[in-house]
Amino acid sequence: MLGVVLLTISHIKKISSRGEGWYYSIIYLASLIITASFGLISVRDFTFRWIYNNMTAPIGVALYSLTAFYITSAAYRVFRARNFDATVLLVCAFIVLMMLIPVGAAILPPVVPVGEWLRSFPSSAGFRGMIIGTSLGIIGLGVRILVGRQREHLGIREEGRG
Repeated sequence: MLGVVLLTISHIKKISSRGEGWYYSIIYLASLIITASFGLISVRDFTFRWIYNNMTAPIGVALYSLTAFYITSAAYRVFRARNFDATVLLVCAFIVLMMLIPVGAAILPPVVPVGEWLRSFPSSAGFRGMIIGTSLGIIGLGVRILVGRQREHLGIREEGRG
């Protein structure tokens, strides 16, 4: 709900300032109002179901397919086995992938315990590292805000201050 409110405020500001592509903001607001009004009238109404099945669901499918393409492209770039580290990453990814798909576990049964170990220990260590790094970043940002060195969250930008 907060995302819808903030996005609507952003589009209203763009329309009022006649920023670049402001007419797309009008289309967004009209679509939001029409869809919300049909949804509030009745969720079981044919019109709302038609809007959902023929507009919202295909947009979601398109976004998921773009995400899948991006992930596939990134995986291709990452998993080119140019050195030893990339080869280890490629082999580990293959083992975990074979463990997760039912056909892979049936074809290569020894892959299951190795894949479980990979998911339990090295992956959790990497996850802990990301959590610790994120936590330290949040603490550092909080300290900067408390001492007054970080003011961007208030909408204040000072050049040359860092």
